[in-house]
Amino acid sequence: ESQKKDNFTSLVEDKLNTMRSKKSIFLKHYANDLDSISMSQLKIVIKLAGSDVGILVSVLVTHHQKVGAAILSETSRYLFKNIDFEKSFSNSRYFGITTKLFEILSENCNEEFKTALEWISRFAKRSSIG
Repeated sequence: ESQKKDNFTSLVEDKLNTMRSKKSIFLKHYANDLDSISMSQLKIVIKLAGSDVGILVSVLVTHHQKVGAAILSETSRYLFKNIDFEKSFSNSRYFGITTKLFEILSENCNEEFKTALEWISRFAKRSSIG
């Protein structure tokens, strides 16, 4: 069962990598509602996104535009922990969408988000210095 799932995921990953923009559209649609997908589905999204952190950041932007910045679900926490924010802030391709996420979160900052915002800020400052 697990081997079949891995084989299927690998097949989908290979196909989507050949169609980068389609991969982005598919994954953003698939993870459109972070509160309704399972953790295993989210792990598949992360794996299929690969090095394209912009897809994952976009998923968070969409999620927090819908539910507000003050709500940090289990799936959004997991996604935060698995995004390379250093890469997303230091790469001009991802900087805009990452900055947008940071702005959304800053609008309604509460105690639960302070840690996430501080973590993101550290990477933003580090990448702007270097």
